[in-house]
Amino acid sequence: MSDNLLLGIIKNELLDIVGYEDVTVREAERLAYSMDFYLVPQMWLDRHQTLQKPDFIVFPESAAEVARIHKLAARHGIPVIPYGGGTGSQGGVVPLYGGIILDLKKMDQIVKIDEESLTVTAQPGINGQVLEWALNKKGFTLAHYPASEYGATLGGYVAARGSGTLSTKYGKAEDMVVSMEVVLPMATSCALCRCPITPPGRASCSCLSGLKVVSELSPNAPCVWNASPRCDASALSSSRICTPD
Repeated sequence: MSDNLLLGIIKNELLDIVGYEDVTVREAERLAYSMDFYLVPQMWLDRHQTLQKPDFIVFPESAAEVARIHKLAARHGIPVIPYGGGTGSQGGVVPLYGGIILDLKKMDQIVKIDEESLTVTAQPGINGQVLEWALNKKGFTLAHYPASEYGATLGGYVAARGSGTLSTKYGKAEDMVVSMEVVLPMATSCALCRCPITPPGRASCSCLSGLKVVSELSPNAPCVWNASPRCDASALSSSRICTPD
């Protein structure tokens, strides 16, 4: 079977999963998704070298679609790269072996803000600043302030185990996660699993931390996140004001 024929078959299967509006193979978009803010691929481009591009860019809108895409990829033996805001600086989304870029920004809904439990449940593609603004309206803060906040997504926070301003006070991204629904590629099948965690958060993700591929795919489903009462800048030094009971 020729490569072109195989790619055509895979494209038709992707179209069946997510629809015509959520798959693209246009050359300009394949080039745009061939890099993040990592310096090396930009140097390649500046030197007129050929960049490895993804074969497909797909925009799933549900965890069920993500699971079906992984089943397809496992069956055909092609890589899947989750893509959030594209603000990474280490080349994590560079498609060195082609495959499927899974852009999650259409999964951008806030499912629930629980003002009693001080948690927020949101989909992985929501922009970090948009989520922060929504929490601020309720008198809360996500308490996670990376330099990429205006461009990054919630799923990207978790996948990169991100840190930022005030992380020494509230912890890194994985320290704040209460539970995740994760799509796991398992050879020829995929499983949806919900991973509740117990305090403290640092020990919670031990079931995933040993599996590199799983941590990279962690933004593929809703996350429940600890939210803290918002505080003024003048109160940042007081943990009693900023930290929930």
